[in-house]
Amino acid sequence: MCCGKAALDWPCATFALKPNPMLIHSHARLLLSTLLLAFSVSLIEAKPSERQNVLQLCVREFGTAVDVKQNLFTVNDAFVLQLIFDRHNRLTELAVKPKYFFNETHPAWEEPRSFPLLTVADFNALVARLDSLKSKGRLVKAAMIGMSVITNNTGYYQDQYQRAVLKWGEVGTRENSYSGIRFFSVRFY
Repeated sequence: MCCGKAALDWPCATFALKPNPMLIHSHARLLLSTLLLAFSVSLIEAKPSERQNVLQLCVREFGTAVDVKQNLFTVNDAFVLQLIFDRHNRLTELAVKPKYFFNETHPAWEEPRSFPLLTVADFNALVARLDSLKSKGRLVKAAMIGMSVITNNTGYYQDQYQRAVLKWGEVGTRENSYSGIRFFSVRFY
């Protein structure tokens, strides 16, 4: 009998486990990696989505949404701004349309006798305001005004930007007394 134990149970000499530096190092790296991953995921989850940011900016710029489901905001008496997001909550399109385009869900927004129009100055000012929601980037290729396909008395044009395409429908000529912008959209790449 040795050390109070039977000789068969334990050897007489006491022993201690020596720590393996390589094993400790790999456990420490694994623990550190797990902590960093957890921290990164929490930061990603805490970051507001582009949808939340753009909707907040839109409320500041245009007031409360008139239709939360369709993301509609009042631009003026005749037009609304519609925000369109993809499944990842990224803004894909800003569209300014006459209210009557939505008369199926808003029966009070009846189609008028003539097209509601934005002046070219109002159009340019509104395009600049929308850039505060999400930037198009610099102009890459401007539309050729006066050179377009015309349907339903509307000429269709587009400007190409670094991160978006600006498309609009224009009635009449800019020299004509009955002229203006019927609708437009900014589609992001």
